[in-house]
Amino acid sequence: MHGNAEKYTQGLYDGYREAMLWAEEDRITEELKANGVAEPDLNIHTSFSPSAIAKIQKDLTDFTAKYSETIELFKEEEQTDDSQVGHSFWLTRQGHGAGFFDFSGEAANVLYKACDWQGEFSELNYYVGDDNLIYFMGFEDTVGDPAPAEVEASKKVKAASSRVAVEVIIKKAITTDVVASYLLAEFGEILGIYPDGSVSIGQDIGREIDPDERPLASVACPGIGNIDGSDYENQALNNDPELYVVDTEHAIKILAGEDDQEYGLKDDLDLLVQNLIESLKKG
Repeated sequence: MHGNAEKYTQGLYDGYREAMLWAEEDRITEELKANGVAEPDLNIHTSFSPSAIAKIQKDLTDFTAKYSETIELFKEEEQTDDSQVGHSFWLTRQGHGAGFFDFSGEAANVLYKACDWQGEFSELNYYVGDDNLIYFMGFEDTVGDPAPAEVEASKKVKAASSRVAVEVIIKKAITTDVVASYLLAEFGEILGIYPDGSVSIGQDIGREIDPDERPLASVACPGIGNIDGSDYENQALNNDPELYVVDTEHAIKILAGEDDQEYGLKDDLDLLVQNLIESLKKG
């Protein structure tokens, strides 16, 4: 165990967090999607902020310290375990109409009164922060001692969330006009995407002295002289029978303006987005 965790069991700790993520899944998932997380993955080790972990630990410590004998009696009367105690604790305090209320023993009644809306462990308000972690309103500054594994997991979640946000910026920034500029650029030039969604192409992209001014993602342009222009020229001629001859530069510009990009630069756009996202792994 770690910090104050010796005052409660791991089963109680896990059961409480599992109950929250299960009972509040719809709302938490909705808030994560609003933050741009396409496929939320709730996990007791990675979904909570450090302050939320500290608040949970404090409440479980206080709860166990005051009601340790009652908890043991509850487990004996109901033939259950610490995980169920943690599960019932969350459901009761949040007013879900379940929890200790579901049991009929004397101990269950005492624990129910401690956790209902009039009890000392009453309802908590929670929300998903900008970092896609769960916080308890009014307890954002709570300090605790989360396990090293949880700290490391939270760091990984933040990194993954940041990557998702960058991918969203990339997908919004790359238009067919940007693709055309990328294809028409000279060899040695680099395309970069910045936090505000702007795109720049040049030889010094990514070499900015101030790291904060560097692009979120970047890729080298192939160079207009290195691409096979015949595919673009033939596609442009096929799209417009009135054209008799067209050079590569003109063809690419025509294709960038096609209403139906299945006959334009869609494949190039998809490939450029993929390459930019791949560049994140190398950064």
